[in-house]
Amino acid sequence: MGRPKGGAAASSSSSSKKQKPKPKQRGGVDFKKYKHKVGRKLPPAKNATNTEIKSKAIVLPEQSMASERAGMAVNKRGLTLRELLQQTAHYNAKVRRAALNGIKDIVVKHPAELKLHKVAIIEKLQERICDTDKVVRESLYNILQSLIFPSLKEDNAISTRGTLFLLMANIMNGMTHLSIDIQLMAFKFLELVVLNFPSSFPSYAEQVFNNFVAVLSNDRMNLHDRNKLNSVLSGLAHCLSLVAKETENDDTSNQQVHNLSARELWKCTTVEDNSGGRAFAMSNLLVKLQSLVQILINSVEVSASELCAKSAVDAQSSEALLSALHCLDLICRIFIHEGDDKFFIFNLKIAEIFLCLSAWIDSTMFPAEEFCHFVSFLFTKAKTLRNKDLMEMYLNPLIIYIPGLISNAADDSKGYLLEEKTGIWFSENDSGVLGYHDAWIHELPRILLQSIDKAHSVTKVVLELLLRIGQCFPTMDCGNLRPLIKLFGVESSSGTVDLGPFVNLPRDCQELAISCLYYFPSLLPDIIKPLASCCLSDALEPLILFRVVEVLQSTYKAGNLQITEQLSFLSLLMARFRVHPGDYLNILFYLLALSLSSLTVVFYFVEPGGIVTPGDSSKVSNWDTFKSLNRLILTSLSEMGDGSLVLELMWNNLSNAIAQKPSMHNMNGLFRIIVTLDAGTSKLMNEDVVKLIAGYLVDASLDLSKTIEFGFQPDKTRLFQYFIKPCTIMFDKNDKVLCSTVEMLKSFVTGDDHLFSSLSNVNYPGELSCRVCVVTTILIFLCNDRKLHRNLSFGKSAIKDILDYVRHQLDSSLPNVTYEEKQKLKSAFEQLKTKALQLNCWDRSELEGLSITR
Repeated sequence: MGRPKGGAAASSSSSSKKQKPKPKQRGGVDFKKYKHKVGRKLPPAKNATNTEIKSKAIVLPEQSMASERAGMAVNKRGLTLRELLQQTAHYNAKVRRAALNGIKDIVVKHPAELKLHKVAIIEKLQERICDTDKVVRESLYNILQSLIFPSLKEDNAISTRGTLFLLMANIMNGMTHLSIDIQLMAFKFLELVVLNFPSSFPSYAEQVFNNFVAVLSNDRMNLHDRNKLNSVLSGLAHCLSLVAKETENDDTSNQQVHNLSARELWKCTTVEDNSGGRAFAMSNLLVKLQSLVQILINSVEVSASELCAKSAVDAQSSEALLSALHCLDLICRIFIHEGDDKFFIFNLKIAEIFLCLSAWIDSTMFPAEEFCHFVSFLFTKAKTLRNKDLMEMYLNPLIIYIPGLISNAADDSKGYLLEEKTGIWFSENDSGVLGYHDAWIHELPRILLQSIDKAHSVTKVVLELLLRIGQCFPTMDCGNLRPLIKLFGVESSSGTVDLGPFVNLPRDCQELAISCLYYFPSLLPDIIKPLASCCLSDALEPLILFRVVEVLQSTYKAGNLQITEQLSFLSLLMARFRVHPGDYLNILFYLLALSLSSLTVVFYFVEPGGIVTPGDSSKVSNWDTFKSLNRLILTSLSEMGDGSLVLELMWNNLSNAIAQKPSMHNMNGLFRIIVTLDAGTSKLMNEDVVKLIAGYLVDASLDLSKTIEFGFQPDKTRLFQYFIKPCTIMFDKNDKVLCSTVEMLKSFVTGDDHLFSSLSNVNYPGELSCRVCVVTTILIFLCNDRKLHRNLSFGKSAIKDILDYVRHQLDSSLPNVTYEEKQKLKSAFEQLKTKALQLNCWDRSELEGLSITR
């Protein structure tokens, strides 16, 4: 086989035909131009790096983050405490805010986390004290205040000291920060630390006060931003309080100051931990405090000028003024304890400024009771100062403002301030306050009435002060004291008296109130009636009742009480004093009303306090009190001069009281007044008075007459003699009254009892035997008094008529008269006849003819 014909030559000739020489391009060629078709993928470059990664999937059984946190404390977003603490340093402020809120959430829900990681939490959070975001700083403040500090106070002082060192370092750094907002917040953090851990402050006191001087020297903050100024002054006040407290402790030999909360104007939230604390370097601090004085004075001037220039109350200016005054006060206290009296005078001027501007000050920001403590401190210090005259000169201008301040203060503050004020006002020289007592008189009654139901200590101090004022200024006008009348009672339009709080006061306060009446006699005309109502109250102790009578009598003797007013008061007491329901006669009359016909003898036992029943020994009579009151009233009346003239002046009061038919005890007292003043007065000859005397005797003898047949009981006899004693004196001095009374008794025996009525409001017995026994009992006791024989002889005709009437009734056959009643009539007849024979006013034959035939 051979090769194809023309193969090699043919191929070479064909290639030569196809390949044509390319023409050379003009110019140089830098890049080769390629033509690509649209949509075709470009090939990779020759120097391209292959970045393709080939891997296989790794499949695990569990890959959930929640499973890793099982049993761990997380917040509502599922973050742990460690993660949240890390986020507090995040560059984004929103993340930092959320982290702090999450920490608070965890600590509230899991308190154990705070106990376990307390140091770590504080170390991380203290970095946020100088945070640039305001919300972050405020959130940190709230967490420290509400959660961390309360827990930190439970730890021992040694572990707490190291933690507080970190906090104070960042706080000091914040106080010198370029941002004014961070500075102010640092002062708030300082205030929080000082309130909770006061023992940590002395170590940083000098540096802290340097920072206070620096920030308060900022004119822009002082003049234009009151809110920022108030924040700084509040922290300064707490720091100064610690220094003032330390100086007070030094003065009392390192003993705890008496009642710290009542002496300081701030309220410490914890008890100071003295372990680890060290005293202040006072020599260096005093220099710093002196530089603060001028700054604070400038603040006071600016705030005061703003307040005076504005018609409405500016809350921020008011608070700035009060805070600056407060700080000045504390500085002055510190210097006062160092022995410099000029700062005490300066403090007095501070108080005067405050009181002058009180009308423009918002009381809700600075309560009056806190300023009361401040003024109380001044008064306490004034007692120990050397220059008394100088102190009085500066104290007196404050006096006129104090009553208004006290009226708005709390009760405990009132008492403390009044006690201090009373001691200094009346200690040595009373003439210095002569021009200011009117202001006190105007306010004290209102203060008294406001506190009388709340604080007895305040009531006592006010009454003591009123008493001192009355003693020092006896000639002053008492018009402003008229509200004091309400202390005893208020008279209504109907004439009744509503008792005031006087009857419920402690005894010492009651005695003070009564003593005040002696020095304010111009009030007595309006007080007499309410005072008498108080004296008639069962709630008033007998000793106070007697004291009232004595003071009014002394006032009358001094010429400061009209005799008519005193007589009206005494007669009112005698006529309306209620003997206790447990007394003898009230029980007696009650039993008589139930059954007058019963002859059963009821026995009573006489106890030291009065007469009580065997079945109710718990009721003790106040009869002894009434008898003592009787003696006191009668003694007072006998000291007033001529008895007949005194009786003439008070006869209208007595006759009106007798006409009201008071109880047996009151009627006895009224009769005793008459016989003490003028037993022989012709005014007793009035028919109505005679009727009342006869009715009084009948009432007194009703119970005693039941045992006439068997002999009178000794106890009942003594009681009856007590009641008829004033009547026997009247009968001895006035025979006409006796004869008229015997005639009335004759009418009673014969059944004409309509001529007079019972004082005990019970119906008289209708049985003849009972009437005869009653009258016989009266006449027997009258006949037993030999002084009355002569006067009784003038009424022998009436006695003979009584005997004739009884004999006639016995001789006649009376229907419905039992044998026992006839025996009682015979016994009474014979006893009366025997007593009548002792009068020696008639012949024996006159009475011997009176004999019973049947």
